[in-house]
Amino acid sequence: MRFPAAAVLASLIFCGLCAGEETLDAFLDRARRGGAASTYAELDGTLLHRRRGSDALEMPIYFGVIVRPRKTSGQLILDGREGFLVGQSRENGASSSVPQSASTELFDRVGLQISDLTLGFVYYPVLKEEAPQTIGGFVPCRMIRFSVPERPGESVCVAFAREEAFPLRAEFFRAGENEPFRRVEVSGFARKNGLYYARRILTEGPGWRTRIDFDRAEVGEFSPDAPRNVIKAIPGVQLVEM
Repeated sequence: MRFPAAAVLASLIFCGLCAGEETLDAFLDRARRGGAASTYAELDGTLLHRRRGSDALEMPIYFGVIVRPRKTSGQLILDGREGFLVGQSRENGASSSVPQSASTELFDRVGLQISDLTLGFVYYPVLKEEAPQTIGGFVPCRMIRFSVPERPGESVCVAFAREEAFPLRAEFFRAGENEPFRRVEVSGFARKNGLYYARRILTEGPGWRTRIDFDRAEVGEFSPDAPRNVIKAIPGVQLVEM
């Protein structure tokens, strides 16, 4: 299988090369830049959040993204009422996220962070490469640990599929701790129009777990001459283009 490896996780558009024996710098360059084609993805699904001592919370989720050679732009909407516009440079790693609604209560409750979908953590400064692992029992991965710029002492260890240079798992560590306080995994890849996308994203921490299942997907090549309505309007919220 060839996984898609664009700058935004759920866009999942990949134009991969065989890894061979790459240096760390070459491997990360491939992971960060992805392919040169312009593509789009519109993913609709369901988010299920469980927290110890609380009732389960279920809601619709939408993630739309346009992946261009130099920049990725996208939108994440929870329950049709809370949204973020996101941007990610594929050249220097600069990212942005702009809330579209006055409240971000739902995002805060379910533990979902924008970087889970923008893959912003793969642009963090590298601390070291760790011993390789096999994820899911059959996918050889390179394990790379990054420092978290805005939180000194914290780090994130990312498992990249060796052949595709695509991040399959990210574990977040606080300073001086050996067990992750947060984990993000992507799985359940599906193919449509010759492109792969992730059908499931799991994120969890102590006492809570959030699962996203995308059950409807529109993916394909993006043409400025025939633009798609990837960025959606939210009722009562003024639409702002990034």
